Amino acid sequence: MFPYLFAVFIDSVVDKIKASGLGCYIKFVCYSILLYADDIILLSPPVSSLQKLLSVCELELSWLDMAINTKKSSCIRVGPRYKSECSNIVNNSNTNLEWCDTVRYLGVYITSSSVFSCCFRHSKQAVYRCLMLYLVRLVG
Repeated sequence: MFPYLFAVFIDSVVDKIKASGLGCYIKFVCYSILLYADDIILLSPPVSSLQKLLSVCELELSWLDMAINTKKSSCIRVGPRYKSECSNIVNNSNTNLEWCDTVRYLGVYITSSSVFSCCFRHSKQAVYRCLMLYLVRLVG
């Protein structure tokens, strides 16, 4: 029951982001916000729009009596200018979000580069670790 209720609440955040007209659109379809449970990704080609998207998101979340955890939030740049210096993204309480080379989303590590790419090293290590534990238990 709770996941459905949460989805109803969080759906208004998606509506506000879409209504803003900001962010990432491909063939007129909005990809400015991606959600899975309480994990949110905001996508925007210019950094200035990302700042505005964050403000829209935070405003709607505050209306829902929710907030973004800035300690778990970060920014990453993907594209031809991924190595360029970016202006700070600041939340409503004037806390800077950290710019990183790698971010983890749903167990997948997205890396900053000229094209969209993911790093599966951590996932492979976890699989090998589980396999080794299984083999040790099987033999021992």
